[in-house]
Amino acid sequence: MIIFKPNAQGEGEICYRGRNRFMGYYKLEKETRKTLDEQGFIHTGDLGVLDPRGNLRITGRIKELIITAGGENVAPILIENVIKEELKSIISNCMVIGDQKKYLSVFLTLKFDPLPNGSPSKQLSKDVLDVFKSIGSSAKNVGEVLACDKIRKYVDAAMKRVNTKSISRAQQI
Repeated sequence: MIIFKPNAQGEGEICYRGRNRFMGYYKLEKETRKTLDEQGFIHTGDLGVLDPRGNLRITGRIKELIITAGGENVAPILIENVIKEELKSIISNCMVIGDQKKYLSVFLTLKFDPLPNGSPSKQLSKDVLDVFKSIGSSAKNVGEVLACDKIRKYVDAAMKRVNTKSISRAQQI
């Protein structure tokens, strides 16, 4: 069972309950009580909204903060915004990860042409293909993108530019 308590804008925390989600820590009742609320729900820390068709869409996090293994507090949204600006011609979104890790990493999603029903296709957008062509790459799908050294160098150069804008080493990708 999934619930959330929406605010006035219809956004709220996503919570789960059920044997298939979490039955509790084995022989650790105190830790189990810390994890579950009084109604047995796990609070994910994710924010979501229900669309008009009843689909749950994740919109963000309650606590937008990563704490690295070195104890540094990092706001990922600031880094993500710089990455999105730097790679706006090829990416649709990105997500910085690194909670309790020695360094930050980023997931990038490339822009794709949508299918007629609005869902994503496997076809990279014309903008992405144009950028790849301009750097000398003939990659046309994700497999070719991942194997292409020219694209890797292009993204690495963008990450170096992003890192020059960070205010501390802990905020670098």
